[in-house]
Amino acid sequence: MVHHQISILRDLAEPQGYVKITSMISAIFSLTVSLHSTPPTIWKDQGTKWEVSLAYTPLDGKTPFAQSVNSELRAWLRPKFEEAVADAMGVGAELHETRSEASASSEATVGMTFYNQNLASFIVSTYSYMGGAHPNTFYDTATFSNRQNRAVKIRARELFRTGVNVRKTVSDLVIPELRRKKASSVLDGSIRQLPDELLERFTISSTGITWHFAPYSVASYAEGSFEVSIPWSRLRSSLNPSGPLRGIMQ
Repeated sequence: MVHHQISILRDLAEPQGYVKITSMISAIFSLTVSLHSTPPTIWKDQGTKWEVSLAYTPLDGKTPFAQSVNSELRAWLRPKFEEAVADAMGVGAELHETRSEASASSEATVGMTFYNQNLASFIVSTYSYMGGAHPNTFYDTATFSNRQNRAVKIRARELFRTGVNVRKTVSDLVIPELRRKKASSVLDGSIRQLPDELLERFTISSTGITWHFAPYSVASYAEGSFEVSIPWSRLRSSLNPSGPLRGIMQ
């Protein structure tokens, strides 16, 4: 497998200032190689810098589904990368206004939790510092199903039988586990069922389904991240046996 990485580095200590986009393989996102600007002198003097990077390993399979997954993965990741660049530029502008000396960074890593000829599941973990009291961690997930050799991103409800109350079913399994892990927003009753955003933050593995919770989503920042993995044995009666998970449930 070939490791792909794109990074953007802005070093405001440079005499002219620049935004430089580099990649180990330039065709990943087909981004412009360089963007030039002339930042104010104050940036140059203070040596402020920011960096944004995203790395992932594309599937090396030659099947139509594998190639479609790679295409959909690029399409899914590119807006996230561009958003990180925009955030970093915003921080740069704020530093200029306040004449502050600081740095900002955002690093996103894509992990694949499952792949076979019918399904591919991924999680993006982003570690970002854009000023403030502390850095933040964010999670985003995507699971692609094989629809006539085309990768289609699916929602949680598509995994379950028709008529199943997906929010209640998942919440009844996940919330007690979060309570056992002492997630404060569950303990104090603020979260009794998973909202849509958290319901959709799942990945598939060979052993079951995992829901991922970044800091602040179900607890305070100090409590960190949480994840809850529910094995197939506890889900099987509610899942659609002829749906995207066919052949995976053990």
